[in-house]
Amino acid sequence: MPEDLDHPVLRRRRRRGSMVHLTGAAVAALSIAMLVIGSLSVEASPDDEGPPTDVTSASETPSPTVTPTTEEAAAAPAPTTASSTTVAPPTTDAASTTTPTSSTPTTIVPDTNEAGPPSTEVATTAPVPVDDAVVALDAPEERCAPSGGETVATDKADYPPESTVLVSGSGYGPGCRLRVEITRPDGSIVRGDGTFSPGVDEVVTSGAGTFSYAYQLDGIEGTYRIRVLGPDGLALATTTFTDQLPRAVPSDPRAIFVEGNVVTCAGVGAAGSIQVGSASNSNASDGNVAGTVAINTGPIQPGRGQELDVAILNPNPGVVVIDRVVVKGSNGFNIYADPAVLPPTLLPPQHYISPLTDGTNVPRISHWFVCYHLATPPPTGELVVDKIVIPPNGVPIDPLPVEFVAMVDCDNLPAPVEVTFGPGGGQGTPTIDNLPVGTVCTVVETTTGFPAGTIVTYDPPGLDTDGVTIPAGNVGVTVAIINDFADLPLQHAAVAVVKEVVLPVPPGVQLPSQYTVALECTDGTDVTLSLPGTGGPSTPATVPVAVGSLCGLQEDSTSFPAGWTVTYRVDGGDPMTNVAVFSVESTAEITVTVVNDPTGVPPSTTTTTTVPVTTPSTTAAPETTASTSTTAAAAAGGGGGGGASAAHGTLPTTGTGTTGTGLIAASILLMGIALLLLSHRAGDDPADAEPPSA
Repeated sequence: MPEDLDHPVLRRRRRRGSMVHLTGAAVAALSIAMLVIGSLSVEASPDDEGPPTDVTSASETPSPTVTPTTEEAAAAPAPTTASSTTVAPPTTDAASTTTPTSSTPTTIVPDTNEAGPPSTEVATTAPVPVDDAVVALDAPEERCAPSGGETVATDKADYPPESTVLVSGSGYGPGCRLRVEITRPDGSIVRGDGTFSPGVDEVVTSGAGTFSYAYQLDGIEGTYRIRVLGPDGLALATTTFTDQLPRAVPSDPRAIFVEGNVVTCAGVGAAGSIQVGSASNSNASDGNVAGTVAINTGPIQPGRGQELDVAILNPNPGVVVIDRVVVKGSNGFNIYADPAVLPPTLLPPQHYISPLTDGTNVPRISHWFVCYHLATPPPTGELVVDKIVIPPNGVPIDPLPVEFVAMVDCDNLPAPVEVTFGPGGGQGTPTIDNLPVGTVCTVVETTTGFPAGTIVTYDPPGLDTDGVTIPAGNVGVTVAIINDFADLPLQHAAVAVVKEVVLPVPPGVQLPSQYTVALECTDGTDVTLSLPGTGGPSTPATVPVAVGSLCGLQEDSTSFPAGWTVTYRVDGGDPMTNVAVFSVESTAEITVTVVNDPTGVPPSTTTTTTVPVTTPSTTAAPETTASTSTTAAAAAGGGGGGGASAAHGTLPTTGTGTTGTGLIAASILLMGIALLLLSHRAGDDPADAEPPSA
C-alpha cells in the first residue's frame, strides 16, 4: 500500500465509510425481517382482535367483502360504527334455527355453540278453548267405541245457496275425535270452512259427548249426505239436507206436481176439453161445473193458504166428465187427473191445493181451471160455444171483463142469439139447438171494453167470418172463442231495498265499501242491487215488480267473517233469516230492510311471531389514516418499497397491531436505504479518494 494512502486520516475515513455501509445494510435487513414477520402476523395470527381492516389508498375502490369464518366471527367484537359497518352473517348449522312460516308457530332452538341463555318458544296462534271435562283431545279407545246411540242432525232441512249449515251431534263418548264427512250432490267432498278444498273436517266431542260444526255451502243445489265417522272409519250416524233457491215443491200426494206455469187444458194433456176457471183466486162456474176457492181446511197444513173445491152442476148424471183439475200457486201447479179424487167419485170439499212455497207453506191460489167433456152428444143441430180465457201474468192495469158476450148468427134463425160467459170462461149460455142440418152459423164476440192488447181468436179459424156448418149424423158442433190477456200491461209495485248496519263495529273489523243483493220474482224480475257499506238505500233505489208476483231477496254474504249475521224485514215485519220471501199484492211500495250485524265478529288480535336472530353482514370501511400513510410510504420509498406496501394494502387483515407494524417496518426500511445512500456518497467523496501518484 502506498504511503500516502496509509495516512491516519484516510484510514479513519475508510473505517467510517465501512461502518456506515455495515450499519445501513444491517438496518435494511432488520426492516425486511420486520415486514416479513408483519405479513405472517396478518395471515395467521390467532390472537388478533378487532374488526377486519381494509387498507387501500384513498383513490382505490374498496376490496370485495370477505366473510370471516365461524371462529373469527365468534371472537370479533361488535362494530363500533353502525352507519358504515355491516357484519357478515357467520356460518351456522342448519339445525340450530327454525325458519318461520306464515301458517305455523315458530320456535327458536338455542345454538349450543353460543354463549347466553337459550331462546324460549313463542306460539303465533291464540289458545283454543276446550271443554273443561275433556282432559285430552284423544280419549281412550274404549271410551270412543260405538254405542249405537250416536245421532247427527242439521238446524234445517233445506238451505238457500251459499248459506251455512249447522251440524250437531250427541250420544258419543267424551273427548272423542270424529270426522264429519259431507258429500255434495256432485259426489265431491270438501271442507266446510269456506275454502272448499277437498277433505273431511274433524271435531272433538265435549265432556257430554256432543259436538257442533258449521258447514259453508257454495251454491251446488241438491241433496247433501252427512256421515259421522269414528276413529276406525266406521259410520256412527248419518243424515241428509238439501240446498236450493225458494221454489215450489210437491204438496199433495194425490196430485201430479209440475214446476212452472200453465193456462190451458191442452197444456195439461186435455186438448179438446171444455175449460172453466178463474184467472185469479176467485170463484167461477158455467152451466155444468163450478169451482169455489176457500181457506184450506184439508189435512195438509190446515188453516194455511187456500183450497179449491169443484162441483158438477149439470143435473143429468154421467153427462159431465171431469178430465183435469189444475191449481196454480207459487212457482208450480198441481194436476189432479185420477178419477178417484175427482167428482163425481169424490164430492166437495176435495181440498185441492197448489204446491208448497219455499218447501214449507201452502200458498194462496194464483189461478185455477177445470177441464171436462160431455159424455152424451148434444142433439142434432146443436151449437155449443165455449170460452177460453188466458190470464195475464199478474194484475193488469186495465181490469178484465167480468162477463163475456158473443153473438151467434145462423142463417135459419130469425135473429142473432146472445151467448154469455162468466169471467172464467167455460161453456156459453144458452146452447143453440134444433138447428137444421147444413145450417151455417157465425160467432162474433163483443169486445167493447176489452183492455188494450187483448188478442181474440176463434176455433175453428174463420168462425167469425165464414162460420161453421151443422153436419148430419145427429152430432153437435162445439166452437170456441179464445181471449188471450197474457201480454197486457201489468200493475207494478216499487220494491225498495235499504241497508242497516248494527254498530259499533268490533275493533279490527272492516266494513265493506258496498253490499250486493239479488232480487228474483215470478214475473221474471231478476236483478242485482248494490247497497252502501255504512247503510242506506240501494242502487237503483227501487225495482218495479208486477202485482201478484212472489219474490225472494238474498244478500251475498260469502265474504262475511264468522259471527256476522244478516236478517231481513219486509215493511217492518218480523225478521227473516237466509232469504226474504214476500208477495206483491198491491201497488203500494214495499221496503225490504237488510240488517247486517257485525257485532258478533270476534275482535282481531295482534299475534306475536318469533323472528330468527341473525348476525348482520359487515363490510369494513377503508381507514383514511392507514391509506394515506401507505400511499406516502410508497411515494417516498420508490419502486421496491412502494410496491411492497401497495401489495400489503390489498390483503384482508385482522388484529389491531397490523397497521402500526407495517408503518414502523416501512419507516425503518426507508432509514436503511437512506444510510446506504449516504455510505455510497461517503465512499465517492473526492476528499476520500486516493491522491494521484506523483
